Amino acid sequence: MGLHEAHAALAGKRAVVVGGAHGVGRTIVLALAGAGIEIATCDNDEQSLETLVPEVEALGVRIV
Repeated sequence: MGLHEAHAALAGKRAVVVGGAHGVGRTIVLALAGAGIEIATCDNDEQSLETLVPEVEALGVRIV
C-alpha cells in the first residue's frame, strides 16, 4: 500500500487526542483532520480548544 492509498484509507475514521490544544497534540489534531479523520480531543486549556475547533472544521471534519 502506497502513501496515497494509506491516506485514503484513513478518511472517515475517528481519533481521540488527549492534550490537543497545544504543541504535539495540536499538530497531531491538525494532521489527522487534514487526512479527513474526525477528532475527539480534550485539554485543560478550554480557551485554546475554542480556537482549535474552527481550524479543524475549516478542514471539513467534525471535532468534539
